[in-house]
Amino acid sequence: MRIFFLLLVALFFLSIPFSKAQRGRDKTVVYEELYDEPYDLNKLWILFQPVYGELFVSNLTLGYGLEAQYMWDDKAEFRIAGRTAYAIATDFERDIAENNVFQINDTRPFTYYEVGGTYHIKDFEGEAETKMILLRSKENLNKLKASVPDQIKIPSKKRTIYGARLGALAYNTTTDIDRVIRDDNLVITTTSLEGNEIPLDPNQELFTNVNTVGIYLGGQYTKIKNFAVKPDKTFGTLVNDLIFTTYLDLIFAPTVDLDDVEIRADFDNDGIPDDAGEILTYNLDEISTSSIGFRAGMEGKFNREWSWAYNAEVGVRPGVSSRGFYFLLKLSFPVYSTQLKNTQEAFGK
Repeated sequence: MRIFFLLLVALFFLSIPFSKAQRGRDKTVVYEELYDEPYDLNKLWILFQPVYGELFVSNLTLGYGLEAQYMWDDKAEFRIAGRTAYAIATDFERDIAENNVFQINDTRPFTYYEVGGTYHIKDFEGEAETKMILLRSKENLNKLKASVPDQIKIPSKKRTIYGARLGALAYNTTTDIDRVIRDDNLVITTTSLEGNEIPLDPNQELFTNVNTVGIYLGGQYTKIKNFAVKPDKTFGTLVNDLIFTTYLDLIFAPTVDLDDVEIRADFDNDGIPDDAGEILTYNLDEISTSSIGFRAGMEGKFNREWSWAYNAEVGVRPGVSSRGFYFLLKLSFPVYSTQLKNTQEAFGK
C-alpha cells in the first residue's frame, strides 16, 4: 500500500511540468474581428492568364488566355473566356502538320472560346469554423514558438451557392487522323482526273482541322468566406477571402466538322510529292465523331483588387471519337477585381 501511495505522489509531481507545457501550447489567442462579410464582394474580375497547359488527346498545347467574370449580387454569375497557343512551336500537332511535305491543306492554330452564366438556385449564409495559420513577427518567433499553437480556429460566416450553369463553347484544333484511320480500318478514297480511284494512305502522317461548336449544361457548388481578424500585437492580420467553386457540365456539340485533306500526288511512287502534279482531295465524313462530352473542374479566386487565381479541369470534349479526353490547368496572374462603385470625395466647409 505504501508503494502504491508513493507511486501516485511521484506521478503527480511528474505531471506538473507537463500540464504547464500543455497549458502553454493551448494558450488562448485574443483577436479583433475586422470584418466578416461573405456577401460584400467585388462584382467584376478580369483574369489575365499568362500560362495554361492542356493535355488533349487530339492536341497538346501551351499558351495564354484572358477571362472576365461578373457576379450579379446573389442572383447570377456571367463569364467569357478565350485562349490560344503561344506559337506554332507550342501547338504541337499543328507544328508537326506544317512539316508534312505531302499534305498542303491549311492548318489553323488552337483556339478556344466560351461564354456562359450560372443562376443561383440557392444562395445562403451559414456558420463555419476556419483554421488560420498564425503569422509571427521575426522578433517574436523564438519567444512564441513554445507558448502558442501554429494555428487557431476562428468562427466565421460561410456563404454557399448551388447554381445551374448554361453556356456555349467553340474550339478549333489541328489533329492527326492516320492512327484513327488505321485503328478503325477505314478506306477513304477519291477519284483522280483520269477517273482512277485512289485510296488515302494511312501509313503516312495525315492531319485535319477539327471545328466544334456546342453548348454546356451543368451544376455548380461555390463556397465563399470573406473575413479578416487581427490577433494581439505579436501577430499579423489574418485574412480568408477565398471564393472556391467546383462544377460538373454535360456538353453537346451539334456541329463537329473535319476539314478535307489535300494531298499532293506521288504517282511515280518515289516517296517525293510531284510538285507539278495533281492535288487529291479526300473527304473525311467516314471518320467517326462524337457530339457528347462532359467536364468536371474546380477554380479558386480571391476577393481582392489585385490577386491571382487557378483553375483545373478534366473531361471529354466532343470531336473525333476516342480522341476527346483532356486535362487543363490555368493560372491567372494578375487578377484585377472591382466593385464597380463610383466614389466621390466630400469636403466640409
